Order: sequence, then structure tokens, then C-alpha cells
Amino acid sequence: MPFPLNRVVLTELGKADFLALLAMTETSASLSHFIYERVLTVSSLCTFLRENQYVLHNDVYGILINSQEKARLIRAFEVLRRRHGQTFYESSFHIMGPLLGRIPEASIDRLFHPFSLLLGKEGKIPKTLTENGSPGYYTISDLLWDIAFTFFSSWMHAPGVMFSNCEKARAEFYQLPELAGLCPQDDPLFCRRYIKDIHACLSAGRAFSQVLPGDETALDTIKGIEGVRVAFREAGIHSYLLKKYLQSYMQLRMDSVYLDRQDVLPATFQKIFELPGWMELWTPDELGWWLSLGLTQFGPESIGPLIENSFRTHKQAALWLFLGAHEWLHIPGPDEDMRATNRDPESKDRTCCTPLHWGMEADYMEKLIASFSKSDRIWLIQQIVRYAPEYGQCLSLGGNLYTYFVVRDLPESDVMLATLLDEIIASPLQYAFEHSIGLAISYQSMLEGKVPEISDGTRRYASKLMRRNRELYGLLSCVHVE
Repeated sequence: MPFPLNRVVLTELGKADFLALLAMTETSASLSHFIYERVLTVSSLCTFLRENQYVLHNDVYGILINSQEKARLIRAFEVLRRRHGQTFYESSFHIMGPLLGRIPEASIDRLFHPFSLLLGKEGKIPKTLTENGSPGYYTISDLLWDIAFTFFSSWMHAPGVMFSNCEKARAEFYQLPELAGLCPQDDPLFCRRYIKDIHACLSAGRAFSQVLPGDETALDTIKGIEGVRVAFREAGIHSYLLKKYLQSYMQLRMDSVYLDRQDVLPATFQKIFELPGWMELWTPDELGWWLSLGLTQFGPESIGPLIENSFRTHKQAALWLFLGAHEWLHIPGPDEDMRATNRDPESKDRTCCTPLHWGMEADYMEKLIASFSKSDRIWLIQQIVRYAPEYGQCLSLGGNLYTYFVVRDLPESDVMLATLLDEIIASPLQYAFEHSIGLAISYQSMLEGKVPEISDGTRRYASKLMRRNRELYGLLSCVHVE
């Protein structure tokens, strides 16, 4: 019996399980046409991409959303792009980066073929600048390298990528979207428009973004931020892109290579938050990113008052700090060999941040979590895991929850672990959570030997885990994992 072509029923299915709705487009031609023409909307696709942006962004395994599901998402995106044109880009540019970064290999040639056409019949164009000044050509291999380097990780979701990746793409790459020969509609996934926006940001901010270690004062940094804001406004660049560029701008200055200037940076960080209109510029999740970064680098003396002034309650502060934090799951020692321990052997790509053996956030966060009631701690675990697909920036989030909630107080550890397990087995990020929790278990055993008290009821979650070769499964099943 064919599935009824009922728009209301299919729309509700899409709200409950958007990927299941897209899978139905492959069951029959009539149902596919009906879904694409009558059910799929800009709102429905953008809602899915927004609510799962960090599932895609952190899918270093290529399986959290499988290749078939990604291909269907791309197909749906293209249907809406052809239907709505540039107005769809305005609705999706801030959440499309993770999808671009996870394009299945089978789709790459078709999607980026228009770029190769821009290189002409010979497949190459003269380079604008070569290292030794001699003639050279920008070729297909150069193009593919720049595409992979620029699209590999969304700079709007990992701000450091703006300067570590995007800025290093060749000048010719950013000139390609300006070359004639393609109509505006021949721009799969808006890749050309996306690249033009990256180049616009780099061009507008370049004069203010160069940093000289040891030479930049707090006043220089503040002037640079104001200069970027003026330059972006004069260039007509979207305010959302300005915010993400400012995050990139400050992360560059707070990178570990510049920590010899900590006598300047804490005061600089505080002055930034005193700028007119600064606090109103950011959403709670973005404030969580800023303040978790500041807390790790400078500690509670400088950042604690900013946290107090940025969130309505301590629970809200804890929620957004955990979701925004990077580099909170610390390796057990400074040994360089320890850095490799947080790399997942089953992931296709590298980890999302550099592991550190220190961080100034620990005491503050331990005291903050201890100040809550047991029910509040349970609530926080639940909300953090549920919000993670949309807001959880770091692959180590699960390990952070294990460290700060599960082994914080061993008599309470069983209920906290059961709560954490109950949430992660219902999360699209379960596979990633199991790895980072496993890391935390192994780090705890090396540092303090803390082992949670586990009831038989909690051990039953072992059968619902996906990774039988990780420490979490070993902990629940009393099996040693190599």
C-alpha cells in the first residue's frame, strides 16, 4: 500500500525525524516529488541544520550522520537553492558550514565542477604571486587543496580556522568567484558565495588583525577590535560574520603561543567586555564560548565577575560555559606523548582542540558545581547533553561532564553516571560522547584513581553502548579495555 500523500502527516514526520522524511524520497518518484515540492521548506531544513550543527561539525567519524543521509541533505539543500535563490543563502549561511565540511566524497566532483570550469580549457590560470617571483600556474590540484583546506572545518563553528586555514588559501582561490562564465544559479551549495564572504571578511579585517607577540598592548587590541567593526560596517558585511570574525581575532591573540603576555591579556579581556554595546552583541551560547576561553586562560579572579554579570543565574552560567568550552579535558601530564592519547583511532580527522595538561578553570568550575543541589546537577547534565547537538562545541564535552559531575563526589557518582548514560544513549552524539568519557576515565585512573560507585541498574546501560572497545564499556561491564 503506497504511503498517503498527506502534507500534514509528512510535515509532522519531518518535525519528529527530518532524516526519515528525506529517506522516504527514495521510496517512489511520486512521493519524492510530493515531499520536495509540498513538504520541504526553508524553515524545516534550516531548523534541522541549526539543531544538529555540532553533530555535523564534530562528525570526525563520518557516521554520526551517515553518507547517505548527508547526500539527502545536500539534495534537499539544492532543491531549496534552485527554488529560492539568494534569499535561501541569507537564511542558511550561518549554519551551512558544517554541511560543507562533511560533503561525501562521491558528491565532491559534481558539486565543485563549476569551480574547475573557472580555470578554463587548459585547467590552469597564471598565479598572481609565486614564491620566487617566477611565472607559475594555479591548477586543478591547487584548487582541490584550497577547497579541502577551506571547507574542512566551518570557520563560523571553529573560529580559529579563519586564520589557520582560510587565510592560507591562495589568492587565486578567492579570485575565482569573481571570474565570468557562470550564472549566479550555477553555484552548488552556494559555495562561491560562501567563499566570497570569507574573502570579504579577510580583506576587511586584514589591516587590524596582524599580531606581533610581545608587542601588542591592550590599547592596540581594543583599537583593532574597533577598527574591525568599522571596516565590516563600511564594507556592508553581515553582523553575524563580524561576530565570528571577532571571535577569530581574539582567539588568535589568546593562543598558547602568546601566553608570555598574560600580564596584558586579562586586563585586555576585561576592557573588551566594557566596550559600548559589547554585551548586547552576543547570545548566551556565544558568551559561553568567550567566557570559557577567558576562564581557562586567566582564571576566576579576572573572569569570575564577567561571568556573574553575563548570565541571570549560576545554572545558566554553568550550562553555557560547558557547551562553549574547549581544552577542559586535561591530559595527565606535560609529556608530549600524552597529547596523542585524546586522538580517537576510529576518527577520520584530527581532534577539535589541542589537549593541555593545565587550565585555570578547574577550581572555579568545581566550586560552581558543588554549590548546586543534587537535583540541579542532574538537571545540568540533562540539559547540557540535550543542547549539545545545537551548541556543544567540543568533542571532549562528555569527558568534561564525567570529570565534573560523576567523579566529583563518589557517593553521588552512581546517580550522576546513570543520568549521563540515560542522556547520551538518546543523543546523536553518542559515539563521540563514549570516546571522550572513555578518555576521562583513563585520565582519572592515571591522576587520582577515582572510580565511581556503580549499581547493577547502571551497569545495564553497557548493553546500549556503541563502542565495546572503549573505557566506558569496560567500566560498566568490568572488562579491561586495552
